[in-house]
Amino acid sequence: MRTMLRSWHRGWIAGVAWAGIRGVSAVEVSTDGGRSWRRNAQGLPGSARVRDLALDPRRPATLYAATSEGVFVSDNRGGVWAPLANGLAGLDVLAVR
Repeated sequence: MRTMLRSWHRGWIAGVAWAGIRGVSAVEVSTDGGRSWRRNAQGLPGSARVRDLALDPRRPATLYAATSEGVFVSDNRGGVWAPLANGLAGLDVLAVR
């Protein structure tokens, strides 16, 4: 595992966790407190390696992923990812906060 992020929001997103796995172009998502995981790479390039994850404090369904191919954003709890279009595409980004 490269990075792990646990939801600190209350309500419908409580108990959700995300993990970036070392050497894999995907984010693992658990909605049952870590008992089971599913891999999601929809929208991430096959060559992108997830380096770090961050949860938006104002929008609990929005996540950011620092990858070897730039920063990606998901507006649906990690279901689908899209490149963040602010000049970070193609860069090896190590962290997001």
